[in-house]
Amino acid sequence: MKKIVILSLFLLAGASSYAQFFTIGPRVGLSSSDLKLRETTLENGDVIRSGEPKAGFHAGMFTRITVGNFFIQPEALFTQAGGEIELNGNGFKEVFKLDYNRLDIPVLMGAKFGPVRIEGGPVASLMLSDDQKLWDDVSANFKESTLGYQVGVGFDVANVIIDFKYEGNLEKFGTIGGFETDARSSQFIASVGFKIF
Repeated sequence: MKKIVILSLFLLAGASSYAQFFTIGPRVGLSSSDLKLRETTLENGDVIRSGEPKAGFHAGMFTRITVGNFFIQPEALFTQAGGEIELNGNGFKEVFKLDYNRLDIPVLMGAKFGPVRIEGGPVASLMLSDDQKLWDDVSANFKESTLGYQVGVGFDVANVIIDFKYEGNLEKFGTIGGFETDARSSQFIASVGFKIF
């Protein structure tokens, strides 16, 4: 009986140690995304510029490997985001809303200070679908994949993880109607996850 108790304690200790080293679970969240455009004047005098941010969401899985106070946290997230584009002419303004779905794969690295995490790293984004038609013959041509970055702060509360991050793009996201607008996607992200183990 004593051997069984001792063996059980060792197994529990090992499981606890493993859970501190490796964590996996689902996560969901909300975002505010926009398309940052370099203001462009068309041949007819109309002006294209960035509009207001758009609310979006994401859902997926995260894993985390922790060694001491340092960690690496790869994720795979389905992300729905977008933005607005304004067309300004002589006395008129039209607003066009763009929506797109992506698979985002961030790989965050950072350090833990008690329940607080400081994190950052690259994010690869693969376009799944998008609305390309804007007006007349003008369309938005987004790249199939882009590379960006995320930086932020997180909190661990029991089995719950909470993150607040900013995501920026390291390359052009696409063009608007063939015009070099230097369109780049960015978003502010708030998310919550749950450690399965």
